[in-house]
Amino acid sequence: MAFTLNDLTVNFSHLDESSLLEDWYWLIGDKFVPIAVIAMGNVFLQNQEDGSIFLLDAGSGEFDKIAESGQDFESLLTDHSFVYEKFLVDDFVATQNAGMKLEAGQVIGFHAPPVLGGKFEEMEDQHQNNKQLMAAIDRAKTATATDF
Repeated sequence: MAFTLNDLTVNFSHLDESSLLEDWYWLIGDKFVPIAVIAMGNVFLQNQEDGSIFLLDAGSGEFDKIAESGQDFESLLTDHSFVYEKFLVDDFVATQNAGMKLEAGQVIGFHAPPVLGGKFEEMEDQHQNNKQLMAAIDRAKTATATDF
């Protein structure tokens, strides 16, 4: 089964960019704009200050720099291995084989992340659920026991 980048991404032009990311500010700050949302729910972001490109994994809450510039990112998009790994092609194919078809404005995500037993679902609010969960996990990591 062959896929194009258009198959592996979703159009987010109907969304307000700041509202798409506002619940992730605790992790990414406010200097990023989305440049691509993949069908599996992760987001490629560009740093407005230096042009570098990052990948926000909405399932794990990981945020990693993947390219120094938009031009470097475009070059990576010609690398089959990069696309296969970062666009989660195996997972995408599994969802397609399971009969999941995305409607406009949907991504495939989890009500609960896989590490908590979550399963693939078609959903519009995957980012809202996962970013709130990851924020709670991040707060828990910094929590300390105190006497009262």
